[in-house]
Amino acid sequence: MDGVILDSPTYKDKFILIMEASNQISNISILITEARSEHHDSNEGLPSALNAILQRRRAPREYGLRATQRAILSSLTASGQLPASSIIDDIATDSGKMGYDTLCTLHERDYLRLDKDGKIVAAYPFSIRPTHHRIELENGVTVFAMCAIDALGIPPMVNGDATIYSSTDSGDKIRVTFRQQQVSWNPPEAVVLLGRESSTGAAADVCCQHVNFFVSRIVAESWAKAHPKIDQTIVDQERAVQIGARIFGNLLQQESP
Repeated sequence: MDGVILDSPTYKDKFILIMEASNQISNISILITEARSEHHDSNEGLPSALNAILQRRRAPREYGLRATQRAILSSLTASGQLPASSIIDDIATDSGKMGYDTLCTLHERDYLRLDKDGKIVAAYPFSIRPTHHRIELENGVTVFAMCAIDALGIPPMVNGDATIYSSTDSGDKIRVTFRQQQVSWNPPEAVVLLGRESSTGAAADVCCQHVNFFVSRIVAESWAKAHPKIDQTIVDQERAVQIGARIFGNLLQQESP
């Protein structure tokens, strides 16, 4: 699955400047959200900074950001492929922007990730590159998720059945099946560990690699003890499904004009 490559002659210079500013803007966004979540934490029990990172997933309508996000997610859901760059350009034009400006803004605000060449490598909850979390959708399309919570958020986002196949670094296998609004786990003792290594930066950089399935709470606790620098919490199956649905469930919902 090849990413959209932006070939404007001015893109790379512009992208470098935005990359340099990205971390500072992301840090400010998290601090603001964290302050708000002290009194309005929608994921009670999670570390507030981790909650802030997880919650920033629905792009605003301004400048065609949400329309672009929906176009990307819809294309990946339907075909496993990113949309043609012309589709991104058309949406941006309708908002008085250029396609690469829109994608850079989405990257800057951490709704998707671009590599140094301007190629989309992630559009939360999807990863364009293979990961430990593979999802087979009801329509036969196979996609990959950025982390365990992202994987659990895909079935409610697409409003359909799906099966998640996840593996750990130690070789353990976890399968989560969504069928007719019922969720089954194998092994039945599996849990999800939510971890982060920093309270600032893009989710892909600071927490996605530390949000994983484990075959049991005992195994998850053992991993946590071996990684004391990772701020983490372990959640049960029901809670993990709720978090995934809360974060991603509305990303593809149709909106009134």
